[in-house]
Amino acid sequence: MPIHVKGASTWGVSTAVWVKDAGVWKPAQSVFIRNAGAWALGYKAEVVYTITSNTAQANAQSFFSAADWANQYLAKKLIIAPGVNV
Repeated sequence: MPIHVKGASTWGVSTAVWVKDAGVWKPAQSVFIRNAGAWALGYKAEVVYTITSNTAQANAQSFFSAADWANQYLAKKLIIAPGVNV
């Protein structure tokens, strides 16, 4: 679900969400939105890995760190570039 923000009288889609925590701005890992009395996940940060060359062996787990896998609110996206064989 994209988050829309209004800037200079125009609505646009936010590409990242930041929160101020103890006076320091940090990227948000997830944002929950209350809608009709129920909380729902509205934004989830993601980490992206792109395979750019042909490979005979590919293990998706190895492309992301243990910390990435431990964070349930961090989306993992694996992209295979056009023309690449896996």
